[in-house]
Amino acid sequence: AAALPSLIQQTEAELAAGERLDAVLRGDEAPRDNADRLTLAQLCYNRKLHASSAQLWSEALESDPELDDDRQAQYRYNAACSAALAASGQSKDDPPPDDEAKAKLRQQALNWLQAELTTWTKLLESATPEQRPAITQTLTHWQIDRDLTSVRGEAIDALPVREREAWRALWRRVDVLLEQAGRR
Repeated sequence: AAALPSLIQQTEAELAAGERLDAVLRGDEAPRDNADRLTLAQLCYNRKLHASSAQLWSEALESDPELDDDRQAQYRYNAACSAALAASGQSKDDPPPDDEAKAKLRQQALNWLQAELTTWTKLLESATPEQRPAITQTLTHWQIDRDLTSVRGEAIDALPVREREAWRALWRRVDVLLEQAGRR
């Protein structure tokens, strides 16, 4: 029963944010606080406004670095997904990101995923046997998440040459950590 008021409050906040979203995206109105920024970021993601979503998540993460540590919400991972989607041309933002903006979005996605991987690596080092499956599940999800399709596997070959090795290195690190999680 305790979750119901929270769910109702969250839904009300999303509805209110939805009414203000266009004004925020035009710059006519600013997010009220970080909670509002996070709600707007998720709303943009849901509406496939991925470049806007990544920007709002970026602002929220910069404003409150403790958000990086929230393993339940995984804001940094969600931000990376939005950035990767926007960089791959799957965003309905108007105007859409140009090539330079797409490169910056891919780099930001890579930075966020590298930071997430570092956090998961540290957690694995101190994880109990009961905690390891959650880490494995999270990283396995990375390997199949459609949001990251454009920066994983054979799709890396379509990226600019200067970006390819960094993405391949990230996915090798994911594989290594998954292997370690299974052995411990």
